[in-house]
Amino acid sequence: MAQSRKRAGRPAKHTADIPTSQRTSGHLMWALLVAVFGAMIGYFASGGSITGATAGLLAGGALGWYLGTKMEKDAGAR
Repeated sequence: MAQSRKRAGRPAKHTADIPTSQRTSGHLMWALLVAVFGAMIGYFASGGSITGATAGLLAGGALGWYLGTKMEKDAGAR
């Protein structure tokens, strides 16, 4: 007997397992991660100065926030 050539339908959409209130945003995670690394780099690059660590922390936090925001925007556009 001949096989049917009918195409399969679209798969069903899956609902999110984690509620929106419990999700952590990407820009916050990236900001914290890059800020910690920035603080360590600033501390060691300045020879153990707290001022260098603070500058690295602030610069890393700003860079991480920007990267996370761009990443969320790019993921939402797809």
